[in-house]
Amino acid sequence: MFASARLGAGIYFLNPDMGKEAFVSLLKRRTFDLLIYDEEWTDAIVKSGYRDKSLSTQTGIFFAFDKENYRISTAIKRSNSGKIVVLTSGSTGNSKAIPRKTSATAFISPFIYLLKQLGLSRYNSLYLATPVYHGFGLAALFVALVLGKKVFMQKRFDAKEICHRIQEEQVEVITLVPSMLQRMLKENRNQLDSLQCIVSGGAMLPQAVIEEAQRQLSGNKIFNLYGSSEAGFCIMATPTDLDYSSKTIGKPVKGVQVKIINPQGEEVENGTTGEICIRCKWSVRSDEWIPTGDLGYADMNGYYYLMGRTDDMIVSGGENVYPYELEQLLLKHPQITGAVVIGVADPEFGQRLKAFIIPSDKSLTVQDIKDWLYTRCARYQMPKDIVFMNEFPLTGSGKIDKRAL
Repeated sequence: MFASARLGAGIYFLNPDMGKEAFVSLLKRRTFDLLIYDEEWTDAIVKSGYRDKSLSTQTGIFFAFDKENYRISTAIKRSNSGKIVVLTSGSTGNSKAIPRKTSATAFISPFIYLLKQLGLSRYNSLYLATPVYHGFGLAALFVALVLGKKVFMQKRFDAKEICHRIQEEQVEVITLVPSMLQRMLKENRNQLDSLQCIVSGGAMLPQAVIEEAQRQLSGNKIFNLYGSSEAGFCIMATPTDLDYSSKTIGKPVKGVQVKIINPQGEEVENGTTGEICIRCKWSVRSDEWIPTGDLGYADMNGYYYLMGRTDDMIVSGGENVYPYELEQLLLKHPQITGAVVIGVADPEFGQRLKAFIIPSDKSLTVQDIKDWLYTRCARYQMPKDIVFMNEFPLTGSGKIDKRAL
């Protein structure tokens, strides 16, 4: 990665869990000079029709040289033209390329903010549970490398392995997405005592997960980071902010401007839900407002709250309905450990909600849930269907895969 940046090459991080169709589609839209891949991808690459230069990273060949006897015959000029590209939606559909310059200058402000708020200089080790082809994971890797920390990683998320490694190595900091934290708490809470700083990002952190972690893990350890591939890191809730409200994503970091707009592009007042827009120096277009695609609102004290994605919102019987609200409500049920809600077509109301539930008690029934919801949600929020599951499908980055549902 650093060698490529020195040469001025563009580095594209690809999701190793993307399907063959998505990979072929990517090759049709982009031309690469060199593809570096794990050996397990060999068959898929051959079948994709890719015929340009490629290099397997697990060929069993290793190189070494003696510094004292090694001489570079030609000096390699330093280049500033390199870029790092993160591809969004890499597991399904057409991915969107988000390029970043390899220069660190623009990221000094958010880096210093993270350094101060998280107190990272106090810790020696970090577990990077989020994959580095994802913007959040890549940023966490850079921060750890700059600070000279010991970094633990694994090929794919495995709650049992991570919990064991944290205890064995006495890891102090972990970066993860909310579904990972939930699974780790369920797997073995007793192996997480060494953690002093839990940094969640990449997806909405449910109120129920925060409250469960606060109950099971001593001390205020959770930081909730919000950002997007295009806007970068821009809002954060500290443990103090989460004491104020376990629902908040916090306040904008220094140098970030935030506004909430309605579908007409007009800024709305506090308490009104709309699309979150960001402007900051380290976004892909530093002089423009970046629409995030996330719905949210601000309260009178400047704290921000998420309400889901703009494409998740449905209109049911003339009412704007946010699946995220029902998800949060369902997670308060004492016999529910996981809840995901999506919109589905309905001949009478246009659209209705469908809920997927992971119960903690096998005796729980669909009628039990509907009876419990009856006095707690509006009629248009009542799910049309409720499906029980043992676990939710996850994307390669550890987020719940709603497309699979």
